[in-house]
Formats: sequence, C-alpha cells, structure tokens
Amino acid sequence: NSILQYVLLNIIQFLGSLFYRKRQEGKNCIDDGILVIRLDEIGDMVMMSSFLRELRRGYPKTHITLVVKPAVYNLVELCPYVDEILTFPKVNGRGAFYVRLFQSLCFSFRHFRKKKYSLALVPRFDADAGYGAGLLAFLSGAARRIGYSEMVLSSKSLSDKGYDGFYTNVLAPDHGKVRHEVERGIDVLHSLDIHTRDTGLDVWTSEQDDAHAISLLGEKGAQLRVALFLGAGSPRREWPVQSFIETAKILLRQVNIEWVILGNGKNEVEKAVAFFQSGASCCNLVNQLTLRETISVMRLCDMYLGGDTGPMHMAAALGKPGVVLSCHPVGGDENYCNSPSRFGPYNSDMTILRPIPFSGCEHGCQGNKPHCITRIPIEEVVQAVLHIAGRIKGEGGIG
Repeated sequence: NSILQYVLLNIIQFLGSLFYRKRQEGKNCIDDGILVIRLDEIGDMVMMSSFLRELRRGYPKTHITLVVKPAVYNLVELCPYVDEILTFPKVNGRGAFYVRLFQSLCFSFRHFRKKKYSLALVPRFDADAGYGAGLLAFLSGAARRIGYSEMVLSSKSLSDKGYDGFYTNVLAPDHGKVRHEVERGIDVLHSLDIHTRDTGLDVWTSEQDDAHAISLLGEKGAQLRVALFLGAGSPRREWPVQSFIETAKILLRQVNIEWVILGNGKNEVEKAVAFFQSGASCCNLVNQLTLRETISVMRLCDMYLGGDTGPMHMAAALGKPGVVLSCHPVGGDENYCNSPSRFGPYNSDMTILRPIPFSGCEHGCQGNKPHCITRIPIEEVVQAVLHIAGRIKGEGGIG
C-alpha cells in the first residue's frame, strides 16, 4: 500500500511539473501573492502567529492567503496579517490517503486554477503525511514552494517518503539539533532573507468575545482564578482527573480558588462533571466557548493548569503563568514528540512538570493511554500552584 502511494506521488509530481510549466507561460493568471498552508492543530497555529506577523512585515503589500483546517478557523479569523483564509478538512481513518488526494485535487481546482502564487510556504517541521500541506502547495502551482525536508526526522523520512518532490526549495536537516517549533517557523522566513524582529506569540479576539467572557465570569470572588484543562489532544498527555480532584482538595485548605473548567468534547464533559461533583468552587464552561472566547476567558484568569494543549499555548501567548503537566519523561529525547523543548510554552515562565519514565519509555512515552504522566506526584502540582499563587499575591494580583 505504501509503495502504491509512493508511485502515485511520483506520477502526480511528474504530471504536475509538466502542467505548471505550461501554465506559468500563460497570460490568463494574475499574481496572487503568497500562500501559507498550515493544516495541523490549535497549538501549532498559535505557535505560528509570530511567523505570520514577521512574514507580513517582510511583505507589507503582498496578498497573503492562509489555508487551515476548519476547526482552527475561528482562531485565525481576525488575524490582521493575512488577506484571505481558506479551510481544508483533515481526513482520518482507512483510505485517508486516497480521500485526501481526491479532496486536494478538487480543492486546488476550485481555489487555485485561476491564481498564480509567487510563493507557497509550509512551515510545519514534523511529519506532513497525515495533513497534506505539501501536496496542496504543489497543486497550487506556486513558482517557489518551500518546506522542510522529509529527512529532518527519522520518523518523517518514513511517513513522508517522496514528499520532498512537492517543493522547489527544501530546508535540509540540521543533524538532530533541538529547536522550538516557533523557531522552526521563523527559520523558514530566514530562508527568504526576512529579518525577524519579534518572535513573541499573538492571539486575536473581538470586543464581543471579551464582553461574553466578562458576562460569564463576572467579578472575581476568589483569591485565585485558575483556567483548568482536564484533557489533552492525545490520551498519553492526560493527567488523571482524579489527580486533579485530589489536587483541588489539598489546595482548598490553603488558598481560595475559583476553577474555570475549559475544553471541548464528550470526554471533557464527563471529567468536568466529576470535578464539579468533588465540591470544588468552579465555573464549568466545557463545550460552551469558541476558541476566541476561550482566549477571552483565559485573559480574565490568573493562571493556567493542565497538560500540553492548544490552550496552554494560548495562555503563554497571553503572558499567563501556569503549571504544565507534560507526558515527556525526565531525561527523554528532547527532539521527541511532546518534548517541551520543541512544543512547550514559548518564551514563558510556566512551570513544566515531567514524570520519571516507565521502563521502555526512556526516550519518550510510548503509551496510548495515560501512562508516564500518571507518575507526576500530586504534591508537586500542589506546590507549583502555591508557588505561582504566592508570586501573584506578591505582585498584588490576588487578595
């Protein structure tokens, strides 16, 4: 099956090169500027906000089109650095490669056939096979197409075999050097000789989003208001809800906390109900907010507590302190997926707690359910929250 996919990719690249060579000689297409394709998750998009800002600074008058998956659209809808936003759905499950291929052809025919981009950028460093950004960049017919090589990671060399053919300019591997994903995006801009001035992250909300958040939370009645995320994007990154409950019970004896429970999904509802029934003072907003409203609510909170999540990156972009529970074990490979060195809160003083690995997880957690992360002691979390609470009190932030 993988051989067939590889052959198909090569056929597409060959036919595409012939078609676009003729197309670029035509006179019916206008120059539609720069195409940026980012089809991954919420946190990845937050981490790319500085990329978009610095790209706009480098090309102040060029039309910039951004392609994201539908679930991320609300997050970037108000981004001031792009002129147009398109959405492309992610496909999972059996036969996803062939469905994605068909969708990509249809999408390209609909959105790209009368356009001629001078540049297409795919800033994702990790594997692209599950998303298809490189294929869309190729089908856009952009004169220059820049992305990271399939050889930058050993895992990517297997999953993305043949994907380098989608690009005219491939960013080569750097021999295992560990860099944060924000900096990987900035490196793409450096390849264009764009001088970047600021790598800080941005999030964008409207007055309506902020007003809705105020109407939901009202005046703060507790000493400390904590944005609490009980879930994560994958099970291995989820600290057990019972551990959160025990943490809240211990903290209740020492500081008056209002917990603001955030998140989406059926599992998050069940966890929120369990936490609420524990007797903790909380405002349950699970499944009630858009991404932008979530940002607005977090702006009214004093700190973040939860796993390695998209909202963690939102909180970091807002400059909030917090306690992050990472599944990546102490001593693990810092270039591994879930490594805080790559995916942690950027330019943030959040406290990151990491577990001692189980046997077989020395390089990185291998579990497909909560595994290594369950080894983070409740007492460590309690002390980390109290430390931040004390710091906020010292700054006059809590009563």
